[in-house]
Amino acid sequence: MFAYLIKVLLGTLLFLMPLYFDLRVADTFGQSKMAVLYLFSILLFSVSLAKSVYYEKLSFKRTHLDIPVLIFLLINIISATISTSPIQSIFGGYKSQQGLLTILCYILIFFSVTNISDWNPKWQIKLVIAFILSNILVLFFPTRPDFSLGWAYSEGLLFLLFYIGSFYLILCFIQDIYSLPKVFVFVALVSGLYLLYQQSGQDFIQWDTPLVCTTFGNMTFFSHYGLVSFFLAISIFLGLFSKEKLKKKIIDYKRYIFLTLSGLSLLIIFIAVFVMRVRSIFIAGFFGACLFLILLGFRVRREYKKEIMALCLIFVPMVVYYGFTTGRGIFVRTAKEVTVMAETEGLLGSREKFTTAAVRLHIWRGCFRIIKDYPLFGIGQETMFSIYPRYRTLAHAKAEGQYSRTDRAHNDVIDVVSMTGIFGLCAFLFLHITFLVITLKAVYQSKQRERIMLVGIVSAWAVYHLNGLLSFGTPCVNSMFWALSGIGAVLAGRPKVYEKKLPLGSMKWVVLGAILAFSILGLVWVKNIYYADIMFNQASRLEKSGNLQDAIPKYKEVLRLNPWQKDYSDSLLNTYLTLSRRYPNQDYTKEAVFWAERSVRLFPQDSVGWNFLGGAYYLDGVATGKDRRDEAVAAYKQTIIREPYLIDAYTNIGQITLSQGKTDEAYQHFMKVLSFEETEPRSLYYAGQIEWERKEFQKAKEHLSKLVKLHPTYEKTESAKKILSEIERK
Repeated sequence: MFAYLIKVLLGTLLFLMPLYFDLRVADTFGQSKMAVLYLFSILLFSVSLAKSVYYEKLSFKRTHLDIPVLIFLLINIISATISTSPIQSIFGGYKSQQGLLTILCYILIFFSVTNISDWNPKWQIKLVIAFILSNILVLFFPTRPDFSLGWAYSEGLLFLLFYIGSFYLILCFIQDIYSLPKVFVFVALVSGLYLLYQQSGQDFIQWDTPLVCTTFGNMTFFSHYGLVSFFLAISIFLGLFSKEKLKKKIIDYKRYIFLTLSGLSLLIIFIAVFVMRVRSIFIAGFFGACLFLILLGFRVRREYKKEIMALCLIFVPMVVYYGFTTGRGIFVRTAKEVTVMAETEGLLGSREKFTTAAVRLHIWRGCFRIIKDYPLFGIGQETMFSIYPRYRTLAHAKAEGQYSRTDRAHNDVIDVVSMTGIFGLCAFLFLHITFLVITLKAVYQSKQRERIMLVGIVSAWAVYHLNGLLSFGTPCVNSMFWALSGIGAVLAGRPKVYEKKLPLGSMKWVVLGAILAFSILGLVWVKNIYYADIMFNQASRLEKSGNLQDAIPKYKEVLRLNPWQKDYSDSLLNTYLTLSRRYPNQDYTKEAVFWAERSVRLFPQDSVGWNFLGGAYYLDGVATGKDRRDEAVAAYKQTIIREPYLIDAYTNIGQITLSQGKTDEAYQHFMKVLSFEETEPRSLYYAGQIEWERKEFQKAKEHLSKLVKLHPTYEKTESAKKILSEIERK
């Protein structure tokens, strides 16, 4: 019972996570999927523990990847513990969600796959389980605001039947280690069909924002998942032609049905992946295809000559079409970007000639500066968004604005070194080199069935990493990767079964009770973070509609349910500061100061909290009549330390110190801004005003004339014109 329950939970997790989303949550394609990951990971862990305790026997299969995986986990634990922001490293950042807890879930998926059992119930039991799971899912189906089972048995009957059929297929796919890749292919097929439906101009859902791509929300994320699944689908397709299959007495029509369905799935996934024309997918797909053919070997390629030729005749022209057709053709677009990068100074240039490829070069440059300062264990997982602004290049700040940031390097290797240091890189390489060595060795020692599947897994593994060099993985894609690593580890060598008795005696029921309590607490935690994001969505909508007073209680409830997300705290702070500017009320300003001080305590390396704190101190001084300008200046200076190109912090210091009569200090800050952003209007005006008061008329004229010419609608432009008139008269 325990063994099959673990398989059901694992299969449901891998199936549901990429497809599920909830329109009620703010992070529709992030928090929805993370809730699935956390929920089923807690259940998987609890059931696995309960199995060992109930039978009083610890039993697991050991593979060649166990030690590299555990070393990788250990380095990540150390990095998170000594992180620049342990809270962010443990719980993960908002939307990116790649903290230590997520990594623990990935490791759990890996070991669940390597220890999967071969026991299977009859089809009737599978159908009952599929029916139960489908009814549970209907309660959370996101396309309607009123969720009910009653709807499922009336208007939503087709959805319910689709769920039952899907879950039944998934339960069939998890019957053994060879069938598990079919889960990913099925997910890619369903998501790809939805994408093609969207491409036809139709959709089941009226989205609030444009460019929502299938169940992943983003075309790059789906393309990444779909391309990995495509190589698994090729292995499954070729496996239908294997000698072992042909020797079996299978009725012809049944075999033809399997071949037809497999071929159609392959074609649909390919079209859905490449129709989006993502650059990294074309590059990864080309090298993945070459690796696939090389690993098959000459003898196997000769046996599958007709099938491989047929696939090439179908897919190569399609690649040419998607790559070179005018407009969105990937090769045409890339050539234009290279031309733009070559023509612009520093590979970036003006906003009109800005390219995404160019800005990534500057992101990498900033990451190399981070690595230099944090070489051993890095800055910690999920802290890039807070730490990167300190190391950001001026070119990046100019191209995307003073508040430009990134939470990823768009390169997996640079991400690993930046966040977990040299030790993290060594663990990362040890894990992946070990995987590559054991699987390549097994490819040339395995029978045909295992060989074809291993070739598909190794090619999918390579595609995942090649795409990661130009992009980054999401929890959906990363979960699939760790599951594939487990499958590869099992197929590459016979796992050794390790067993040890656990003589618990009467303590068995106490331990089982503790496991049950842990499960309940874990499920409550998942519910809290899930409902926190639902309420965050409601609060954000209220704030955008101008109902700031109504938004504040909801933001506070969000932080009560999930106090560790910096984005939630920042949103509440922004609301309080907006209210304080509109209505200088000390009740608002005191709350703003309280939450800003809390933010810098929890996230001391993040410049946003310090910037908010400076504003809160200043506005509180205005509302209460106290002089808090020195505190505001001190907070803004802390902001500048963490974000050297944040113009607003410099100009705020300049204006505050100017009001204190500290003209020299104010002038220094305004001139500092003009040293890297020569057209900034506030700095042009106040620098010119100070120069006019100092009787430095030539400098004042230069700055104020530039202001009048470049910013005719700026609020101080009329005042600048008057000063220029005074200068002309003198």
